Amino acid sequence: MRRSLIFSLSALIVIAAASRSFAATTVPATLSGTWSGTAKAVSYSSTSTKAQRSSSTLTFVFTQTGTALSVQTTILTSDKSTLTGTLTGVYGNGNFWILGVTSNANESQSLIFTGHATSKGIKGVAIAFSGSGSDEAEVTYAVKPSSSAQIAARLEASVSTLCASTSNSASSRAAVNVAGKASGKVYTISTTGKPGPLKSTVTGSSTDSSTTQSATLTFADSTGSQTFVLNGPVIGSSFVIFGPNSSSTSQAILSLHTAKTTAKGIGILYNNGALVELKLSLKQQ
Repeated sequence: MRRSLIFSLSALIVIAAASRSFAATTVPATLSGTWSGTAKAVSYSSTSTKAQRSSSTLTFVFTQTGTALSVQTTILTSDKSTLTGTLTGVYGNGNFWILGVTSNANESQSLIFTGHATSKGIKGVAIAFSGSGSDEAEVTYAVKPSSSAQIAARLEASVSTLCASTSNSASSRAAVNVAGKASGKVYTISTTGKPGPLKSTVTGSSTDSSTTQSATLTFADSTGSQTFVLNGPVIGSSFVIFGPNSSSTSQAILSLHTAKTTAKGIGILYNNGALVELKLSLKQQ
């Protein structure tokens, strides 16, 4: 069967049009149960210009009701610190996202995970940043089900739950126009089908103070465009920004790292019907 992997502009960022042959795909009907594995992070700090690499032990305990997910999350970091929290999100067609906060007595971090499940395990990416605004991380991870796990929501939590008060000493930069490109994969939630490619231009403007970054970015391809209004903390030479599109039907979170007049990083775009994992490259105009 052939079909076009097309997402309405009213539903997501841009239309990803790709005629593909779709074979029947077996994905878990539910994720309920315990999954554990490892996560690898590249971290960026307001106190260092050098990225740091680390690994952690990751455990998810999924509770799924319909398509809605509630996930008790435990992260054991490389320095033996344990962070826990309950994340919420949506699952369908083997794909999901969950977001929220994990913490302990000394620290907290806001994060969003995306994941792609098979009977053998889950692989995905995440973006995280600390409640103090002192560091952020781009994460890849893999978990497998325990013997008791069954092999997947409406997104109940707003991306605003990712926002935390921040304070750091990053220098202020003036408002600038930016342009660039984004590419990645689109994963369906509410319908079946394999991942499809996404390629778009990105244009807009960006403004920051010493502690916060704001940007209005328009993603466009030959089929149309979608504009997001994004805000978030400055973390040294990096920043994490997030917010809704103009119709509030989709959310975006971007992790970007600046070097002179350029910024590169990753992003996650999502709503109840689909999610996108992408890489971005922007340049000051």
